[in-house]
Amino acid sequence: MPNLVVAAPNSELLTRVQEMWGVHRATLGFLPDGGFDEYAKAGAIIAAVDSGGRLLGYVLYRVSRKRIAAIAQLCVAPDARRRGIARQLFEGMKERVADCYEISLWCRQDFEANDVWPRLDFIPVGEKPGRGKERKPLTKWRYELQQLPLLAAISASTATDAVAVVIDANIFFDLDPDGNGRDESRALEQEDWLEDHIELCLTDEIYHEIKRRSAEADRKRQRARADGIKKVRAPEQRMTEVFARLQVMFPDWNTENDISDLRQIAKTIAANVTFFVTRDGEILDIAERVADQFDLEIVSPHEIILKFDQLRRNAEYRPRRLMGLDLIESKVWGEDVSARIADLIHEGHPAPEPRKQTEAKLRDLLAYPERIEFACIRAREGDLIAAYAIERVNEDIARLRLFAVTASDLGRTAARHFAHQIAVKVSGEGRRVIIAKDLVGGARVSEALSEAGFFPAGRPLGQACIAHGYTCHRRGTRN
Repeated sequence: MPNLVVAAPNSELLTRVQEMWGVHRATLGFLPDGGFDEYAKAGAIIAAVDSGGRLLGYVLYRVSRKRIAAIAQLCVAPDARRRGIARQLFEGMKERVADCYEISLWCRQDFEANDVWPRLDFIPVGEKPGRGKERKPLTKWRYELQQLPLLAAISASTATDAVAVVIDANIFFDLDPDGNGRDESRALEQEDWLEDHIELCLTDEIYHEIKRRSAEADRKRQRARADGIKKVRAPEQRMTEVFARLQVMFPDWNTENDISDLRQIAKTIAANVTFFVTRDGEILDIAERVADQFDLEIVSPHEIILKFDQLRRNAEYRPRRLMGLDLIESKVWGEDVSARIADLIHEGHPAPEPRKQTEAKLRDLLAYPERIEFACIRAREGDLIAAYAIERVNEDIARLRLFAVTASDLGRTAARHFAHQIAVKVSGEGRRVIIAKDLVGGARVSEALSEAGFFPAGRPLGQACIAHGYTCHRRGTRN
């Protein structure tokens, strides 16, 4: 029986995997330069080799933050097919992703591989037109590893793991099926697995870029293409404020194209989108400075494809945005703390209750420092940016009694920082469930909790009923 080996970075086996891909890339799809290296670093390429060391096949996969594994490529040498190699590779992958909920993949309906997936007990659960010029229909195949928690399963039919990604004009024109765009950009549409994870969007600034095209027929066609792509929307006042700040940061950006680029970036920031994709070298050169001031990652198509999960984690937990602020964790607080946290709770939100009632509840929480832990982020001048309180209910369960963030620019970043920190902290203590009920904080808090792995819960299997809250199950826990 063949041996299964994880292909290591810079190994001879990885080179042979790449060579096999090169022979069969017409059906396996495109992978940018360096793509195999990134998968190898993650330990996500499993190869089947015979006793003589000959490569018989390989599977290349990835795991999303929501514990969904996806097969990006599975290839078996033609003369080794129908010998159980595909099943052996799949079984080896299953062992390595056993804590995931499912394994999924997209496959073109005219490919022979569609005969393989049913034999591996995959179920066809959806279909869609393919990307690229041919638009060949695709089938989505799913293999369930373990049952989703009840409410997560209910929401799975409507929820999506896709993240909005704004592309600039260069990428938009590269993706023209009748054009000769760069392969680096075209990979955004050729990688079918990517559609489950990112949604390509535009700002309405694209229409100004189209207007500068020379041919009328081309302008008409490009407008029709742009009309079919989702546009992110930003409050005009917020966009104006961000654009003014960008102009101060980059005073030399004063040509018509420069100003259009800054407006695209400003609209992306103001729309609370985390990723802006471009291959413009001058824009990529300012990525670090923009990220230091705003919740925006400016990346190339190559980066978004190869390092998507890492980039998303970095965006969710970017402590450099909080530099210059004081992070305080303490069970003992000053006398005015209830009033200051009440300010935070009521800031920018419809008052959930009279303010005196909020302060009374906070004083009750503060009266039990031995079991309720408070933490906050505050500015140098003393204003609170974010605050939370955790109660250790028992060995298995923690309760998030308070989570509120400011309505300022830093609120969204602080929410993600604390949501990540809370999940890691409580999970590290061995507790299986975090209950978060009746919190305030609006979209900033709910989005941060969702991104950190919390999900809306009614009655998680084996746990107490949470009528209007979130539950975060520790990774690897079986329900």
